[in-house]
Amino acid sequence: SDKTFVSTFEAVLSKEEMISKVGLIATGDSFIAGQEKIDVIKGHFPQVLAVEMEGAAIAQAAQATGKPFVVVRAMSDTAAHDANITFDEFIIEAGKRSAQVLMAFLKAL
Repeated sequence: SDKTFVSTFEAVLSKEEMISKVGLIATGDSFIAGQEKIDVIKGHFPQVLAVEMEGAAIAQAAQATGKPFVVVRAMSDTAAHDANITFDEFIIEAGKRSAQVLMAFLKAL
């Protein structure tokens, strides 16, 4: 990730009073569900915050073209299945908040 993008996103998220974490996001080719898979990943990457399936492709394309990038994830639940709202509820709120944060980020650049 581009350091300027990361620090700008952190500032925007703080200003918008959104809960956030900054750190390692792993990319893999499978859906992670269950404690056994979590333990294997954490064994290799103790600081990992999330695992997803798209970020590495974005990073690789940005790197190849010399473009700055940042990967931002909205988490609906965890591999331990601890969601407190339904996915349908989450996706509506996440879409609204993502647009709000993205617009603030672009203005802050």
